[in-house]
Amino acid sequence: MKLFRQKLFDGACSLVVACLSVACMSQQSSPLAIEPTRSFAPVPPIGVHPRVLLSPQEMPDLKDRLLHTANGQNMMRLAEQQVEHRRQLFTMLGAFQPKTITKATLDEYFKPDESRNPVFLMAALLGIVHDRPEMKHLAIGAIVGYSNLILKSRELDEDDAEPKNALTTSTSSNTSLWHSHHWDVSTGWLFGGPGLALTYDLLYNDMTPAQRDTVRSGISAATSHRRSWGLGEEDTRAVSNWTLYHGHLMVMALAIEGEPGYDAELYPLWNKLSRAYLHHAFTAAGANAEDSYPLGTSFRDSASMFVAMARRGDNLFLDPRYQGYMRYVLQSLEPWQTGGFIGHAAGGNLGYPSFWVTNRYVFPTSPIANYEWHFYAGDNYQNHVTQQSFVELLLFSGDWTKDLPGWNDRAALRQPTSVFYPGRGLEIVRSDWTLQQLLVHFDARPDAFLIGHDNADRGTFTVTALGKTWVPDLDWMGFQYADEHSLVQIDGKSEPYKAPSVNFLGFQDRGSTVISSADLSYAYDWQWPEPWPAMDRKFAAPWTIEPNDPRMLGLPDTEEWAWIPKRLHDEPSIGFAGLNFWRKQYNPVQYVYRSLALVRSQHPWLLVVDDVRKDDKPHNYRWLLQLANDVQVEKQMGSDTILSSPSVPGGHILVRVIAPPAGWQDGAPTITLEHYLGANAPGKGADIGKHLPGTRLVVARSNVVEPLFKVAIIPWRDKEPLPVTEHEAGGQLKMIWPDHEDSLLLQIRADHRTSIRSTIP
Repeated sequence: MKLFRQKLFDGACSLVVACLSVACMSQQSSPLAIEPTRSFAPVPPIGVHPRVLLSPQEMPDLKDRLLHTANGQNMMRLAEQQVEHRRQLFTMLGAFQPKTITKATLDEYFKPDESRNPVFLMAALLGIVHDRPEMKHLAIGAIVGYSNLILKSRELDEDDAEPKNALTTSTSSNTSLWHSHHWDVSTGWLFGGPGLALTYDLLYNDMTPAQRDTVRSGISAATSHRRSWGLGEEDTRAVSNWTLYHGHLMVMALAIEGEPGYDAELYPLWNKLSRAYLHHAFTAAGANAEDSYPLGTSFRDSASMFVAMARRGDNLFLDPRYQGYMRYVLQSLEPWQTGGFIGHAAGGNLGYPSFWVTNRYVFPTSPIANYEWHFYAGDNYQNHVTQQSFVELLLFSGDWTKDLPGWNDRAALRQPTSVFYPGRGLEIVRSDWTLQQLLVHFDARPDAFLIGHDNADRGTFTVTALGKTWVPDLDWMGFQYADEHSLVQIDGKSEPYKAPSVNFLGFQDRGSTVISSADLSYAYDWQWPEPWPAMDRKFAAPWTIEPNDPRMLGLPDTEEWAWIPKRLHDEPSIGFAGLNFWRKQYNPVQYVYRSLALVRSQHPWLLVVDDVRKDDKPHNYRWLLQLANDVQVEKQMGSDTILSSPSVPGGHILVRVIAPPAGWQDGAPTITLEHYLGANAPGKGADIGKHLPGTRLVVARSNVVEPLFKVAIIPWRDKEPLPVTEHEAGGQLKMIWPDHEDSLLLQIRADHRTSIRSTIP
């Protein structure tokens, strides 16, 4: 059995080699630029505040944004509510004296509280913006009192054990807290987070020397010698969203930058780690192995840290990979204003506001940053206002504007109608940039060894049309197995969890037609362990060590990926937990190829061709098309299934199973709609998987050697004529409407893969 297939992509499509290092794009007018960033004011001398995210001369601008922008006004109203909710607690904290704090006091008040911490900052800003001395007094008292709790916790600790391993020590008890260098998000919540530190920074000049000393000492005790995951590690480990999930450690530390107790080693470590993350977790064109996950983790806590770094001369917002990710996000959004992120494997949600509002602040003249902030926040800034991003929503507050092109029209941003990310193995292609566009994702990835939150979905695809995503790639939290994705089953089995890498054979956009193909065989043949097995873990037979160079499985052999070793086993310095990949046989096949052709014409449509053969014996094959749960079968006529949804009145998707030129010699397929429950996530409890409901269309062929699946997916509206399909013996496939026809040439190659050639001008 072959371990991998050749990469050649024949006919009208060029070799993938021509565009491996960046996303391949269709040729059209130049996309609008993202840079430059705003001009940040110089960081003031040591001892002058504010200094972390703003300089003194930027305070009038902050006040103006909070007073006179719609988003700022929303946030200030919210601040009033939040401070009133916490007023009694803050008053109590302000009354704490070091001598009166006991262990019982610590047990009651010294706790991780993510929702409490930003309210320190809210009280400070209410005092600053509205010139309310009593509010400043409340905020100062609260952070002084909480700093006393931090210091008393350290003082009362009686365990003199040596510091434990920073990656394993829990912060769940005060006893272990002071004998560990560990920092994670819970540690930050325990120590007051950036809300406490930035309140010190903004109200420094309103505090007495004694108050400053107390808070400075508290921040120093919280941050000095603390190290979160990845700090000090080799750069090549920085591939997971976890890498920058702890950026608030640096924001807190910078509040006492250069002052007594400041850990001067932190900043260069964070600078190094941040650069490593951008250059190992993202492709050169900005694609991320975890898709939208950075929006909910990495760029939640590191957004403000990146601003602090940019103000200190390390402007990572100018990194092409960061800006590439902004474009990647834009390409991945559903076309309409209330849409979501079409993600794969690790996820597809919009995450927290930090990324979106910070980019609008950092790139004030960027149409893309402006469009994305409008898309995320909504017309009235009503969407996704969450406590985890209150710092960024307040300090980087601003409105989207109609003065920049494309504020509500993605077509005006002049982005390409197709992009291909070879190292990520993802094609995003659309008919146009209208709201009604036919939009298709084809996800066949060679970088499976980099994914932690994963699905068995190598080669799946999504379909969006007529203002709706009809065919989703279901969320990894509830749908991790192959029968919950749009793949082909053989006797009820397709790909395993965890599915290995696959080979994206080629991609080409010819204007009228976009054609692509992938070899999915390795993901059927073999299974990998759940991600990521510890380096010292051994697997009993029938498991064997994964023998292949990732390039043999489809990873581009280019300079961009030179940091990936030639083996996937016994490589401790690569990835979140090192590379310790084993394999065992799962579902051996002769071949599984998937090819797609999106036709841009007066009636855009998609052709999906699956060349699948288990062996020389008859088997039962099921072609699965995952559907949104509100999709119903409107009508079924032989090989045609018309799907409808109450959310798209008069709009439909026609799914047409195309017979071979000689017809079905061994029985026509059956077509059914199935409702099912997704399985629990492997190794997780019911709270993860939750057995979420799913819907799929199933095209089944029983007791055949090869299923010969060719399926056309065609957006269609009531009162429009249905097309006529002709599939001729020479391989010509015609889709004929009264006003025009489209023609593709389908021919079988020597390796049994269907070659698709466009004959459309």
